[in-house]
Amino acid sequence: MLLLAAASFVQVFMLGFQSRCVNAGNYLYAFGCSTAIGFSQVLVWKHVMEDTQSLLATAVYALSGACAICCAIYVHKRVHKEKKHD
Repeated sequence: MLLLAAASFVQVFMLGFQSRCVNAGNYLYAFGCSTAIGFSQVLVWKHVMEDTQSLLATAVYALSGACAICCAIYVHKRVHKEKKHD
């Protein structure tokens, strides 16, 4: 379950962070995020396919993703200082 939570967190975090990088036009970060997304998707789907009947696995996947997207927004705001438009 820990591996599933970690892989899911990385996957959703990178999806959210990549989205913000694409919108900001940051090619290098978007490239790195896409690579990490690919690896995490393989790990997540491998585990999900092995344990398709587990409600716990579903909850772990969903909750780690929800935490990850909030973290991605927070981190991106710190890494990429957004310019305020008046």
